Amino acid sequence: ELARTGVRDLFDFLVWSSDHRCIKPSPRIFRIALDHFAVAPAEAVYVGDNPRRDVAAAGALGMGTVWIRNDLRPLSPRDPAPDLVVDHLADLPHALEP
Repeated sequence: ELARTGVRDLFDFLVWSSDHRCIKPSPRIFRIALDHFAVAPAEAVYVGDNPRRDVAAAGALGMGTVWIRNDLRPLSPRDPAPDLVVDHLADLPHALEP
């Protein structure tokens, strides 16, 4: 989907949990990415489409979080609040502009 929406080149590094045999919300997958760039969690933003698996796990580490709301559903009261919400992946570049 990253290539299809034209945003693949915006990312320096992609890490897939299936490649590292860990399942979100385990913090391990996020630490792999942070270690790759030698950055602190507060210097990173995680983009995901599942509030409970993605937003909760990355936010618990202190990373910034972006929720892609592909189906345009609202957050449930049980869902952790992301730092930023975009409706579609293609909206991400504009949303992250300073």
